[in-house]
Amino acid sequence: MLKVEGLQVHYGLLCAVRNASLSIGQGEVVTIIGPNGAGKTTTLKTIAGLLKPTAGTIELTGQSMTPGEPADMVEAGITLVPEGRQIFPYFSVLENLRAGAYSRHAKGASKAEVEKDLEEVFKLFPILKERMGQSGWSLSGGEQQMLAIGRGLMAKPQLMLLDEPSLGLAPMIVSDMFDVIQKISDTGTTILLVEQNATSALELADRAYVMEAGEIITGGSAVDIQNDPKIQEAYLGMRG
Repeated sequence: MLKVEGLQVHYGLLCAVRNASLSIGQGEVVTIIGPNGAGKTTTLKTIAGLLKPTAGTIELTGQSMTPGEPADMVEAGITLVPEGRQIFPYFSVLENLRAGAYSRHAKGASKAEVEKDLEEVFKLFPILKERMGQSGWSLSGGEQQMLAIGRGLMAKPQLMLLDEPSLGLAPMIVSDMFDVIQKISDTGTTILLVEQNATSALELADRAYVMEAGEIITGGSAVDIQNDPKIQEAYLGMRG
């Protein structure tokens, strides 16, 4: 479904991502793990069109998306749920969710279709229905993350990019969040997940890539990555 080849991204003179290649099949959950500053978020932002690559290609279902504007990526079916949630703090919960569907209206989606998907988001996150009249800033961190994911789902993406969805959340909320991501995957949505909680990410994912210093150093099935002694020691807090 998604194919990235030889991706290179610079911030000025700094090369943040170099020669990165990865692929995701339809319906897969693929995770990228690695230390802070490895280039994971930069990779997601580039796939989403927020950053422009200095080299490499991005293809979605065989169609070149390089270079792509953010609006083009959303219309093609790619949605980014960014690190730090970045909800609209002074919009209500309902306004935030409806904002996620703006591109669908431009493509002719009916109000009934959008409202049906809104109800699906409320089924996934019942608390958002209870809070739908509240401003985004008034929600807890976990509720804001639910809202960010719900807003992304309102775009009806083929591919959802999730950047650190568990960041700053209490352990019990983290478990619930990964359960939600599994439910989203079960609907057929393809997911590319960047996550510091490497253990949970690998338990959820079908395949994984490991990124260090802007480069993808290895990749394979999530089970194989999880059982690699070097990965266990570096990222999973395990020692042989």
